[in-house]
Amino acid sequence: ESQKSDYRITDIVKNGDLLDFEVKMPNGDIGNYSISMHGRFNVSNALAAIITAKSFGVSDEAIKKGLVETCRAEWISSTIRRRTFTLWLTLRITSSALTIYLRA
Repeated sequence: ESQKSDYRITDIVKNGDLLDFEVKMPNGDIGNYSISMHGRFNVSNALAAIITAKSFGVSDEAIKKGLVETCRAEWISSTIRRRTFTLWLTLRITSSALTIYLRA
């Protein structure tokens, strides 16, 4: 991500089940956001959602609520570490798959 970007992620911190991050806005303000999915790529995706929502006039409060609540129960993330590689796995599950998973 370029230092010349209008919006920039300036800090990412794991906070329990959330990833907290700061976004530097074009006007210099810093916005604090959280997502309920792990992985830097998800923070980058959230930034795209933030920019899009702001362009449509969505309030910052609604954006923050939506980011935290989105996909909380619909996704399972896992990290598999081996000597030569690390695999980050994020799976979208349906309600029927979740029922099967919880019964196992």
